Amino acid sequence: MRNVGNPLSEYRLQRLIPRRQRKSPLPLIGRVMKQTRGRADAQVVRKILKDLLAGE
Repeated sequence: MRNVGNPLSEYRLQRLIPRRQRKSPLPLIGRVMKQTRGRADAQVVRKILKDLLAGE
């Protein structure tokens, strides 16, 4: 069974975010929430974004 709670993979989140904008997370959260049309929980998106930004 697929992970229903978070339909976005980290790869897809990275594809949504232009490389040069991955530095500051706050405006990205709004954009990601908009593009996922509310399917992903805000806290999940924040956590994944934080992990992505920490990974670079």
